[in-house]
Amino acid sequence: MKNAMTPMERVLTTLGHEEPDRVPYFLLLTGHGAQLLNMHPEEYFSNGENVARAQLKMQETYGHDCFYPFFYASLETQAGRFNRIL
Repeated sequence: MKNAMTPMERVLTTLGHEEPDRVPYFLLLTGHGAQLLNMHPEEYFSNGENVARAQLKMQETYGHDCFYPFFYASLETQAGRFNRIL
């Protein structure tokens, strides 16, 4: 068995067509971060620091190997008070 890898090492090893210590997995935890921080989705998505803090907390909790930079566009747009996309 291979030594434990960091999530970054695991993903890069897999992308390099080599065998990682385990199969990397990706969780799409879109709105779960708001729940984890006890926030309304509008408050959660309106501040990038909230999203980043929740992403780190979820990675620590669930041990997944990737963060998603794009979440739920309609909620992010509503939270940012954008009325139209140019």
